[in-house]
Amino acid sequence: MLREENLVGVGLLTILHVCFLSVCVGDKNQTFKSSCGDMNISDPFSLENDYASDLDYPDHLELICENNRTMVNLNYSGKYHVAGINYNNHTIRVVDPGLNRKGMGNCFSYPLHYFSEYRNPYEVPTDSHPVVFIKCPGPITGYEIHKYIPINPCNTNRSSPYAYAIVGDLEFRDIPDSCTLDGNIITQSKAVAEGSNLSMSDLQQELLMGFELSFLPFMCDTSRVKCGHSIVEKCE
Repeated sequence: MLREENLVGVGLLTILHVCFLSVCVGDKNQTFKSSCGDMNISDPFSLENDYASDLDYPDHLELICENNRTMVNLNYSGKYHVAGINYNNHTIRVVDPGLNRKGMGNCFSYPLHYFSEYRNPYEVPTDSHPVVFIKCPGPITGYEIHKYIPINPCNTNRSSPYAYAIVGDLEFRDIPDSCTLDGNIITQSKAVAEGSNLSMSDLQQELLMGFELSFLPFMCDTSRVKCGHSIVEKCE
């Protein structure tokens, strides 16, 4: 009798194991691989309007291929260039399309978008720091002046008597009442975080490196973690 119960138990475990494998194999069969320009794209990403997007494949992050360049739509923040994807660290590096090297040293190219975490499927790493752009009617005095980098906008439509980028540890009181916001971005640059002895060109160079966002939370929220992926321990 006991032997029969053991056999039944083993049988049930075998059936469950087979079912588990079939689910996982089904998951892997849906793994998406493609490319845009010289960038390889694979799970958990897929390209807009590609065949994988037409499948029953809800647990993916969509990228866009425009003129052989990979882009990502960060919802309320707009489209950003994808500079790289690290599948081991589960991070995607993006660059604001408004930033460029034109006029480098003579003028500053502003970010095109205001960055927002609202309804963003990606997580902002804890080592991120904001950079806020302001325009003012007069020079800034009476503040921690090392936080303020004078900016000469390349876009003459954004010209103002005085324009600054605020770097380092930012607080609301760092924005003078007479000044108005003129853009923002985040960075993981240590040089920008320290906020001292940075020139306009230095800041432009650092921001052109882009910033990283994590897609690990997305991975943790999908069924991939049930199939023995190495990220399980990172989700806990």
